[in-house]
Amino acid sequence: MAQLAEKGELIPEKSERYDGAIDLVTTREALRQERWILLAMESAWGRRGR
Repeated sequence: MAQLAEKGELIPEKSERYDGAIDLVTTREALRQERWILLAMESAWGRRGR
């Protein structure tokens, strides 16, 4: 995981572990998909007058 994070292929997330070990990761593609979903949801709500 450390090597993939160094290459930028995995993005470590904030961990609440006492030892500080990385146990949460995501990818750039997953972040892009999440942003797209949120934008789509926001635009749909705007069309409904919310």
